[in-house]
Amino acid sequence: MFFIRDVKGSGDTPHTAKPSSSTLEILPTDIGDAVGQTLSNNAKYHLLTKHWKPSESFNFPTRKQGSKVRKFQHRWLSAHPWLAYSKNKQGAFCKWCVLFAKEVDLELGQLVTSPLHEFAKGADYLAKHEKLAYHQFSKTKAESFKRTQEDKTSSVAEMLNTEAEVSKLRIRNGLESIVKAIVFLARQGLPLRGHRAESTGSIDTNAFSGMTIKGQDENGGNLLSLLSLQCSSDSPLAEHLQKSSKNRIYVSKTSQGRIIEEAARQITQKITAEIKESRLFSLMIDECGDRSNKEQLAITVRYVHHKEVKEKFLALVECTEGTSGSSIAQMISTQLEDLGLDLNDMVALTTDGAGNMMGRIRGTAAILQESVPNLVHVHCLAHNLNLVVVAASKSRYIQDMFTTVQAAFSFFSPSPKRTEALKQKIQESDRSERVKLKLKDVCRTRWVERYNSLETMLILLPDVVNTLEDIIHQRDSDWNKETVDRASALMERLTSYKFIVVLVTATNILLTTKGLCKKLQGRSFDIVQAVEEISNTLENLTELRDECDVESSRRLTIWFEKIKELCSVLQVQPCMPRVVGRQVHRNSIPADNPEQFYIRNVVIPFLDDIIGNMRERYDLKNKHLLTLFGLLPASIIKLKDSADRKYMHAY
Repeated sequence: MFFIRDVKGSGDTPHTAKPSSSTLEILPTDIGDAVGQTLSNNAKYHLLTKHWKPSESFNFPTRKQGSKVRKFQHRWLSAHPWLAYSKNKQGAFCKWCVLFAKEVDLELGQLVTSPLHEFAKGADYLAKHEKLAYHQFSKTKAESFKRTQEDKTSSVAEMLNTEAEVSKLRIRNGLESIVKAIVFLARQGLPLRGHRAESTGSIDTNAFSGMTIKGQDENGGNLLSLLSLQCSSDSPLAEHLQKSSKNRIYVSKTSQGRIIEEAARQITQKITAEIKESRLFSLMIDECGDRSNKEQLAITVRYVHHKEVKEKFLALVECTEGTSGSSIAQMISTQLEDLGLDLNDMVALTTDGAGNMMGRIRGTAAILQESVPNLVHVHCLAHNLNLVVVAASKSRYIQDMFTTVQAAFSFFSPSPKRTEALKQKIQESDRSERVKLKLKDVCRTRWVERYNSLETMLILLPDVVNTLEDIIHQRDSDWNKETVDRASALMERLTSYKFIVVLVTATNILLTTKGLCKKLQGRSFDIVQAVEEISNTLENLTELRDECDVESSRRLTIWFEKIKELCSVLQVQPCMPRVVGRQVHRNSIPADNPEQFYIRNVVIPFLDDIIGNMRERYDLKNKHLLTLFGLLPASIIKLKDSADRKYMHAY
């Protein structure tokens, strides 16, 4: 949070307003942002008098201390005029000490270098702080500083010469180019700084055009490189970087962060304005761990604005209080309150199937429904489909097939030498569609990615086997013993009749549900269309299942013709798994031939599991709402077209 200040003394201008030609300085409003920072007099005065203050209704975040949950008390702010709450740091600071105590050669503690988080004995700690020597010093310093700033007359500002005015305009024009460059990189998802966190690269201002980077990191990062490139065609930017003082160039990591924060605030403000105009909205939430192993809650909002369905990323909130249903519900409530959105305007909530989300008593949805009784909770339909396929894939045959596909990817992918060998073999093949294909990882969470990996393996299987054969027989290159041994073991698994049958049949079965998954993720796909598509997919799967009981199934015939073709190319003989005397964990159904065996033991169980899981998970608990969705214009038009066709057919 920050404000823009006119150095001439015309007052503070909110950062939503357009800066004038004399606007120079971006001022922080959150006291937490000033900790450990060197600030200008303008910034110090602004934090003393106009720092961010929580409203009476502000919901302070809670912290578990001992066996109880504590939070900051609003009454402490009125009891202690020196106390300021930091929204960013989620704790309290002494604004006097933060700004002036570092001038004293004393060890500083809580409320100065770190926020007050010990709320259980907060009142006692605040009382002790008032008696500290550096606090008394800071109080005197703050009062004197404030008087000095307020005694300045407007005549001082009027005495600014022309050169100073030109300098202000130059800085403003240069800053505009810097902001545009930062926004551009942010939109493209590119990092701003160099690959080293400690990079201190800067722009060489000795040259007017074609400026170069200097510093520890010769690259300097994307922002500095982009600005250096811009200087050759952007004279105001070049002049700004050449003539402005080092602390007014605004390319430091602190300035970059503030500009990005402001851009994010502006975007969020626009989204919330549209939501308020539309009033009703729904949320889609999901939590996951980031690269630093911190749990983050992603919040996406869906609403209708000017007859257009919009889905916007709203916030990413760190789960500091854990990921329980109550904690997530509190985070959602707090986030909506901070954005000025009414919780009662939320009509639906979409989550995954985790217990903390779906729990009937302490789940996030259940807790929110206590405050919003009419809130509709929907288990993400696409996620449901993923769970259906994952549950159905627990068969021993299916798991072994996925393990083999993953083993092939793990064998080739880490090694450039092996990858190149496979690439050459693919290029030698007669089929052009293979050339651009690469083996894909078997994704554990997204079944669509799993399907893509199976489809690719099915196409490239002959090329993969031929490459392994070359490695085993040491053709065209020398391979170490470990590589040869791994290649031999992998080839044995890839050229087994069981693997080929399961690969072909599973790929074709999953193809039946692929279209449904893609449609369920469509932005304009409504509940009526979803129910219809789910029903159609279930019908297709059921028809396929019924075909398994018929000897002359058209689709099964096509599948096994493909299997025979692959077996012929790879010189694999059809066979059934060896039956041992005692099979504790196997439930193999006897059969007269290999084809019949795998239909009974792989295809039929796989289909039964998918169909059963789909019927269980897509029970459409909110069926009572479907009648209302039938009033959608698209549904009415579809119904009318259907009636017109029937009428025409009658005549």
